[in-house]
Amino acid sequence: MRYSSRRKARQRGISLLEILVVLAIIGALVAVSAPSLDRYLDALTFSGKTQTIARDIARLRITALVERRTLFFPQADDRGEPAYEGLSEPLPEGWAIEGEPIIFFESGACTGGELTVQTPDNRTARLKFNAPQCRFDIES
Repeated sequence: MRYSSRRKARQRGISLLEILVVLAIIGALVAVSAPSLDRYLDALTFSGKTQTIARDIARLRITALVERRTLFFPQADDRGEPAYEGLSEPLPEGWAIEGEPIIFFESGACTGGELTVQTPDNRTARLKFNAPQCRFDIES
């Protein structure tokens, strides 16, 4: 009787070898999935920032209406470089927005147009703004 109760007591715990095997399997899974997870997070960040940029540009329509003035996006600064006034946060380092300026009239209408957002690692998204209300579509 004593033998069977000792045997049951031994089976309750987990051995160090079993823990090490499980940790090795988890480590291998993490090593294999980490690069794709990193790419996924980069794509998610790019998508989120692109959405924010598009919303900020579309909001310029309301700003032009409220302030009763005509706005351009992008504008040219004193040196002829593009200036991105109206964005809620500055563009990340190395990012650029290219395309013909979109004009936002004091009436609240806009000319519409296409802008391209580009990152230093050559990831791009096209922002299409439809006149006259400047609703936008994003193509990555």
